[in-house]
Amino acid sequence: FDWSAEIVADASIEALASKALETARAEYTTVHPRLADEVDTWDDMELLGRAGVAVKGKLTRAAILLLGKPTAVHYLTPSVATITWVLIDGQDEKRDYEHFTIPFLLTVDEALAKIRNLNQRILPGGTLFPDIVRQYDEYSIREILHNAIVHQDYTMQERVTMVETPDSVTF
Repeated sequence: FDWSAEIVADASIEALASKALETARAEYTTVHPRLADEVDTWDDMELLGRAGVAVKGKLTRAAILLLGKPTAVHYLTPSVATITWVLIDGQDEKRDYEHFTIPFLLTVDEALAKIRNLNQRILPGGTLFPDIVRQYDEYSIREILHNAIVHQDYTMQERVTMVETPDSVTF
């Protein structure tokens, strides 16, 4: 059973955020450059169908998760379409938190921006000059969050949670 592939019968294209649709169109063109001219001639529903988030002119739950206006979250109830970032300090105390909702295509960047990705200095052998690297590889941490969103069991009615401590981030 693929929860995200289910049709949302009463949802229309008006439930989707225009900025998310613009971003989806641009990203589709980036991934399929040979179709760039053709993509410009498609209406939004054709684009969504080709991207696999609409079927026979109907939106799927994935379309709402990725592209839906925040006000369209009701189409997903009782599932919870939320990413929560929680900051825990060195004494195991919750210091801060923030919730992010749909459209995940856009809000994933806001959620990832909350993670403090500090510089670390590594002193390789044979030199007095340190190499500066980020605490977390940005590609890897983005991939982890994307996988958490995609593979979340939304039927459990729980949110995707990122818990940041001084030395780790747990998804």
